[in-house]
Amino acid sequence: MSAHDANLTESLNILQSKQAVVDSILHGKCIFWIGSGVSSERFPKLNILLEELINNLYELADFKSSDCPYQRTISEIINLTSFRDIKTPQNMRPGSPEFPTFVKQLPEKYAEILGLRVNTKDIWWDILKIQEIYSNPSIIPDAEHKFLALLIKEGVLKIIISTNWDTLIEQAHNTCSNNQLSNLNIIACAEECLLTSTDPKLYKIHGCAEKAKNNPGKYKAGIVATSTQRDKWTTDAKAFCDAVQNCFRNSPIIFIGSSGQDHNLRTAHAAAKCGFAIDYNSNRIVFCEEALSIYQKNLLEIVYGEPYKNNQQTIVDAAHIRLFAKPFLGSIYVRLLVDKIQLLANQSLNSQSQLQQLVINKVDEFVTYLKNRYDAINDSKDRWRNLANEIPLALTRPKTSEFSQASTQWSR
Repeated sequence: MSAHDANLTESLNILQSKQAVVDSILHGKCIFWIGSGVSSERFPKLNILLEELINNLYELADFKSSDCPYQRTISEIINLTSFRDIKTPQNMRPGSPEFPTFVKQLPEKYAEILGLRVNTKDIWWDILKIQEIYSNPSIIPDAEHKFLALLIKEGVLKIIISTNWDTLIEQAHNTCSNNQLSNLNIIACAEECLLTSTDPKLYKIHGCAEKAKNNPGKYKAGIVATSTQRDKWTTDAKAFCDAVQNCFRNSPIIFIGSSGQDHNLRTAHAAAKCGFAIDYNSNRIVFCEEALSIYQKNLLEIVYGEPYKNNQQTIVDAAHIRLFAKPFLGSIYVRLLVDKIQLLANQSLNSQSQLQQLVINKVDEFVTYLKNRYDAINDSKDRWRNLANEIPLALTRPKTSEFSQASTQWSR
């Protein structure tokens, strides 16, 4: 089993071993930090986008002119790689023997590349056009986005922080709301951070492609794509930074699809920690990963400080859930569904023990049915996509936060 292909039985077993974290999630105490891994199967990989960018630059370049701005930009990109000694950009054009190796080196320099300009044109906006790529209406939500939407509707997920530009969580939530007016507050610029609504919030701390495309005057400046934008985020997006720090101080953070590599993320967490002593047994930071990377371990050290040095393995083990986004969110959703039915039975049948036991037995049968049905699907992606699509939303319509009114809600 890996974090990617865990089936429902394996995922539920892993959650059972992390019961304290699961309890915090199901009681609405956690904030989810969503990274690019959650949407990675819906959009082109970074290396493909950068190769397309290079192809576009070569098509636009006039190599007969020594003053061609596109040729200069190509040279700047070449200088970021091991081919910096090549003085003639034509020698690196698509189809050349060196081009595949050249392109492979680009992803690790993506933020610097996106920060380049062709005269007055921003590469990321005017040539690559990420505002159009990540707002493409033909791209539909994946299982992860649907599970997130269900958890929001259930009331267990009140705040999401996302570094993604796409609108797939919003689309999934709209569908979950039967396309009626959504109560999910989308926060994609500094002034929206002042919102005081108690409705669930999605902080898009690196901006929103759709909003930037439709209203660049208000939202383009909120896009974080380049190394300069990333490094200046804590000052240029201070309202976002303050919101992230407040979230960190008040709630456990579950990182899903995030490497923890962003400089601005570490800076915000370090600033949030100032003046706060954090118990390393508190599960304040949890990563859904195959194994924790050096960047994630560095973030743990930033968060827990001195105790990390003497308790590193204990902290790393506590902060690690070996599931990627699909199996983690899907199994959390199933746990929520099962726990809700059991609680509804306990509250509404507490004076009828035989009937109560019958319901609980039926719940156990239901869980076994789900395991057998979805574990039998060999394709790990289809397994969770089918689960997200097939379990009737009516089963989870009563909000978890309204369990105190369980019998009334269940009868609707």
